[in-house]
Amino acid sequence: MKIPAIDNLMRAARSYHRQHPLQFEDGVHIVHDYSEVKANEMTHWDIARFIVNDYRVSLIWEHPRYVYYGQIQAVAAQRMVGISPFRDSPRRSNRIRRGSRRAWIRSGGLYEFSSPTTPEYFDQMREAQRAVGDEVPFTVSPSMSIKRYRHGKDLYLCAPFEVRNQDDLKRLVAIARRLALRRSTLAEEFGEFSYTQADWLRERTIVDALKATDSGFSDP
Repeated sequence: MKIPAIDNLMRAARSYHRQHPLQFEDGVHIVHDYSEVKANEMTHWDIARFIVNDYRVSLIWEHPRYVYYGQIQAVAAQRMVGISPFRDSPRRSNRIRRGSRRAWIRSGGLYEFSSPTTPEYFDQMREAQRAVGDEVPFTVSPSMSIKRYRHGKDLYLCAPFEVRNQDDLKRLVAIARRLALRRSTLAEEFGEFSYTQADWLRERTIVDALKATDSGFSDP
């Protein structure tokens, strides 16, 4: 049974694709340059576009380690609530600086912070994130969701894959295409994979060792 609202979106998406051409290579619009990505680098996210049924699909991919890191960040941020990133207390400003990024609006008027964000605050945040990684277990499994728009579809995919070059990206897009066309399932593509605290701690040890040797590796 057809749904008129969805049919209208798909017609609009096909029209958008015709009227706004993009350059595709082997059916994939590649956004990023991979020339500086190392052969053994842990990757975190990427985006690409491909065509299905004459309309455009935007793939937004995240590795489970990146989603896991986001969960760590969220809990660490909660632990940091009440710790100000500013050395000094805000002071009342007699000047009206409505365009200032350092301005703080309060119900009684305009305030300014007298010093920038401190390195010590970010050190504390990193320590909080490391503690959460040690103490709080999460589990991230492959997932997918699709949103429809007048310009096409957005396909959000969390999947265990490494995208270090254009060939990797094209292989990932091939998986996404099968999923979008319902020719495959997450279980068929990735089995019973899940990213757990053990994976996070194992990979963090690797990254720590690489950073210690100044190999250019960094956190997500």
